[in-house]
Amino acid sequence: EDFDGMQRMLEENMRGYHFTQELRRVLSNQMMMVFANPVRQFYKDDIKRAKRLKTDLDRVSAEYVTALRKHLNMKAEADPTLVRESEVNIQKKKHTLELLRFDTKAALAEVDAQRHFVAIEYAAALLSAVSVYFEKGWEEMKKVKGKAVTMQKWARTCREELSTLALRREEVRKQMQSSMSEVMAKLSPPLSPPPSSTHTT
Repeated sequence: EDFDGMQRMLEENMRGYHFTQELRRVLSNQMMMVFANPVRQFYKDDIKRAKRLKTDLDRVSAEYVTALRKHLNMKAEADPTLVRESEVNIQKKKHTLELLRFDTKAALAEVDAQRHFVAIEYAAALLSAVSVYFEKGWEEMKKVKGKAVTMQKWARTCREELSTLALRREEVRKQMQSSMSEVMAKLSPPLSPPPSSTHTT
């Protein structure tokens, strides 16, 4: 009965161990889900977008400067139609340039603002996940600790019983040896004295 109880306890401990392993796996996944992935996505998307806007801004700015120089050189010509077309083109490029400049500044400002709290926000979510993990793990470990104490007591009792049994076995062996010696002494014939020799002179 005691052995069956200990076997059930060991099985429960193994289930607790597997539960803890599963918690560890879940925690690892949550770390990726609530911290690493969002932060990586933030730097990948928002910063990448800001860099792309900055590249477009530099390109459009260069195109605007080129078109402006061409327009200034063209104003010396007498064809008003070409000059007018050039002015319209300049205005379009200037409009595009201003929009890109605004978008770039907005994106950079957003990245600058978010970098102060995004990592902290996701770190807080990670700490929350870790605390849940350790709370559940601690509850399970407290159960295991109680079972471990019971197992230690059971093992100590078994060791004491085994020691008592060994002492008892030694006593029985001595009694058996003593009884056997007594029986053998009774069964053995008494030693007769050697015959005395008579000498006649």
